[in-house]
Amino acid sequence: MTLYLNADKGQFSYNKKDYLLRAAKRVGIDAKDIQNAEGEIEYLLNIQPCDIKRGSHWTGLWHIDVSLDSHFPQHYVNNELIYTQDDDVINHDIDKLIEAHEGLTCAATEGYMNALNKPPYSNTNLALLGYGSLFSTWDMNFGKYLSKYPADELFYREADRIFTLLNPNKPRVIKCNIEEIDNLKHSMSGESRHLSDRQEIIKRCKQ
Repeated sequence: MTLYLNADKGQFSYNKKDYLLRAAKRVGIDAKDIQNAEGEIEYLLNIQPCDIKRGSHWTGLWHIDVSLDSHFPQHYVNNELIYTQDDDVINHDIDKLIEAHEGLTCAATEGYMNALNKPPYSNTNLALLGYGSLFSTWDMNFGKYLSKYPADELFYREADRIFTLLNPNKPRVIKCNIEEIDNLKHSMSGESRHLSDRQEIIKRCKQ
């Protein structure tokens, strides 16, 4: 199997592509730049922002904000079921999550599950997509939120929480063995605005 990587020449996405090509070589994965493709491309990973292309067997997208856009599945997803996960965590229980799948299903650490069972989150549908999540393309609808609020920086920053909060059914949360590989001080949860942004989104989604 050869995995082809598609990225524009912008500095941000191009650096991601180079990083993945080097990483793939280190672990023995055959990965190539799409510009070097010959013949049919079966497995293709798009690195946003870029002109999105499709693989004949599998199409990946490295950018959660775009994969949550309601227009994305109609054009680029072959199956109704979508799996998402942040690039700075490893879920060692993906099979467990798949077996438990029923509606919107999200992985969580024990600590995160405990937090969801306490106010102010216990009476909401809040869940996290970043540890690993499964949902249908038909679950994705931001119309209610966007009819009242703009698609601004806060919307894209909190898109996963908005998605779960507005889901008509409470997400199924499954405890999984999660390995976080990024320093928390460089993640969203380490930023001073993190809790206030979350509270603002919860308030908006309740209105």
